[in-house]
Amino acid sequence: MNTLQKTLVSGTTILSFGFYAYFLHTQDMQLVAVAPVVPVVDATQQTVTNGATPPSDFQAYVNQINAAAKNQTAQIRAVTSREDEHEGGDDEGSASKKTIAQTTTSSTAQQQAAAQAQAAAQAKAAAQAQQQTAQLAAQQQAAAQAQAAAQSSGQYKNGTYTGSSVNVFYGYVQVEAIIQNGQLADVRFLQYPSDRSTSRYINAQAMPLLKQEAIQVQSAQVDGVSGASATSQGFVQSLGNALSQAHV
Repeated sequence: MNTLQKTLVSGTTILSFGFYAYFLHTQDMQLVAVAPVVPVVDATQQTVTNGATPPSDFQAYVNQINAAAKNQTAQIRAVTSREDEHEGGDDEGSASKKTIAQTTTSSTAQQQAAAQAQAAAQAKAAAQAQQQTAQLAAQQQAAAQAQAAAQSSGQYKNGTYTGSSVNVFYGYVQVEAIIQNGQLADVRFLQYPSDRSTSRYINAQAMPLLKQEAIQVQSAQVDGVSGASATSQGFVQSLGNALSQAHV
């Protein structure tokens, strides 16, 4: 109930009681006109214990009306107060519900944003992995193509090439290079120091190592074998001579 409605109800109530009082007063005056006149002296001489003049009948009616009006006003105020409290409670409940709804909406939005961010991160990681895989495959393909091209063209001419004989003080070292598909495929020792047991033992250990390294690097630029420096030096010179003949 708003303020205007409360004012209208209060005004209507007061007007109703006013009309009722006027009606009672009219009836009382009519009764007075009909009843015999009470002597003034007797009326004025009537007193109560406390010395106050007793109220007339009209005044009693007015007092009753006022008391009823006050009682009605108090009841209206009590009802209005309860309604205000109820409306206030509804407002508080609505505000609480609204706050809960806003909190729920905010939490849902945050969850959706987190899910979208996680999905974007996963998609980015998958794209990066796919890109790396493609790059690796391209590199492997390029290496295979380069190897095939080297094998087809080759840096050496196919055939068997004999290198020079090199004096290494304890004897001579001479090798021949076998070229297949443009690559150094094998190295054979034609001469090596072997007139003494020490030389045979050392060269038996050194020659396989020198051969393996030369095929691996596809050239005569190999590291010397410790303890077989003379044989290593003769190997480098003889193989270098053979490969120079096979070079394209």
